[in-house]
Amino acid sequence: PAPPFPALLIADLSVSDDPEADADSLALFARQAPIWVIAARTMTLPKALKDRGFEMILLKPLDVGELVEQIKLRLKKQ
Repeated sequence: PAPPFPALLIADLSVSDDPEADADSLALFARQAPIWVIAARTMTLPKALKDRGFEMILLKPLDVGELVEQIKLRLKKQ
């Protein structure tokens, strides 16, 4: 059987050496699992992230407390 997918995957592209390639790889799995991506506001990538199937695109700086609350709400939906 295929390996199970996570209930929620959060990827911080702002720390990636190649955020565009990582976004491409993540987009392949966007139909199997909910994916939230984090990007820096200064990156040109956030515009390219739209319409890739990601459930949420978050821009830095993030309020960690707010992020934790959003994660809790999302996981309760399941």
